[in-house]
Amino acid sequence: MFPELKPYLTALIIPPALLLILILLGSLFIASRPKLARRITVLSVCLFWLLSTNAFSVWLHDQVIPEYSTISAKDLKEKKSRPS
Repeated sequence: MFPELKPYLTALIIPPALLLILILLGSLFIASRPKLARRITVLSVCLFWLLSTNAFSVWLHDQVIPEYSTISAKDLKEKKSRPS
């Protein structure tokens, strides 16, 4: 498409920019569609708060990034000496 726009489009999609845009969108719809605007705004503010907390960050890290056990030099030598 437009490779020079990719960094800007990516920045708009990932939090917090997306949530800030949704809050702005919700505030723009408050006159025409107040129920939808309130839902969008409240959901965006709640998600913004949730993504900003340390507890959610730690939980998300534990869910997404795998933990590997450490390996000692002895284990490396044993594995290297064994024929595959």
